[in-house]
Amino acid sequence: LAVVGYFVGLSCALLANTLHLTVNGVQGQPALLYLVPCTVGVVALRAHWKGSLADLWSGAYFELQLMADAVEVAQPPSP
Repeated sequence: LAVVGYFVGLSCALLANTLHLTVNGVQGQPALLYLVPCTVGVVALRAHWKGSLADLWSGAYFELQLMADAVEVAQPPSP
C-alpha cells in the first residue's frame, strides 16, 4: 500500500515540475513535499479505517507484529 502512495507522490512531484508549479515562489519542488504526505498518509488512513491508528502511532503495532512472527517461528511444524 505504501508503494502505491509513493507512486502517487512521485507522479505529483514530476507533474509539478513539468507544469512549473511553485510553492511560495520556489521552483523545482523537492520530491519529499509530495512523497511523505502520500506515503505516510495512505498508511495512516488505512490504519485509521482498521482502528489501529493509535497502535501504529505509538509503535505498538510493530511490537505486535514482531511477537506474532516470533510465535510462528517457535511453533514446531505440523506432521
